[in-house]
Amino acid sequence: TFSDLFSACIPSYRVVQMTTKAELSTALDEAKELLKSANHPRNKAVLTSHIKQLEVQLSSLAPDPVPAASSSAPAPTPSEDEKSPAAPPTRWEQIPSFYWDQSKEAVKVVCRGLEGVKQLPPERVSVRFTESSLDLRVVDLNGKNYSLSLPSLSKNIIPTESTFKVKTNKIVLSLAKEKSEYGIQDTWTELAAKKGKRKVNSKDPSAGLMDMMRDMYEEGDDQMKKVIGESMMKAQQSRMAGGSPGSLDDMNEFGM
Repeated sequence: TFSDLFSACIPSYRVVQMTTKAELSTALDEAKELLKSANHPRNKAVLTSHIKQLEVQLSSLAPDPVPAASSSAPAPTPSEDEKSPAAPPTRWEQIPSFYWDQSKEAVKVVCRGLEGVKQLPPERVSVRFTESSLDLRVVDLNGKNYSLSLPSLSKNIIPTESTFKVKTNKIVLSLAKEKSEYGIQDTWTELAAKKGKRKVNSKDPSAGLMDMMRDMYEEGDDQMKKVIGESMMKAQQSRMAGGSPGSLDDMNEFGM
């Protein structure tokens, strides 16, 4: 019967307390549907009273809060323009071309064929100078890395006074010449030493003399080697007899 159905839906005809406006609205709609089907006066009275209580509760409640957006929602995918640029390539290529010239105080090295290098950020162009070498690096120029590495310069330079300038499509290096023991700058005949050999200024005249004689012996013809060998033998005998090793008098022994 309807009474049994009503008792099952609303035990002891008590109003069930609900906490949200949505729940009360749903309960109110169901109660009104039941009232339409009720025939017994008692059931109608109970439903009518129940509907009024629901309406009172519904009017006293504030609107349900809007649920907050989930913090776990995925971040929006960046557009193509917002994506980070690709890492610059790590492969190094030789500077396309360069030439060198010199003045009394410095050696100038001009690196050419670097189109757009002047527009690069300053940190992408660097030069490391040492007394006997230079290492130029240009990072990510038109998608390529360029370098000019000279590990064995012909003569010593002064690193703290050596500089470089970035110009339109080229880089100009200025290598400050090191002064010799006599206070003058030597004239360079080549930019880098051949076969890893370097003629380095020395405060020890005998060391410089022996280096010069060694180079002459290694690079000379058979006759030159014979002359130098005989001269070195005589110099050795002179030193054993009490002469000064490597003195300027040895120049005569070498036929100089």
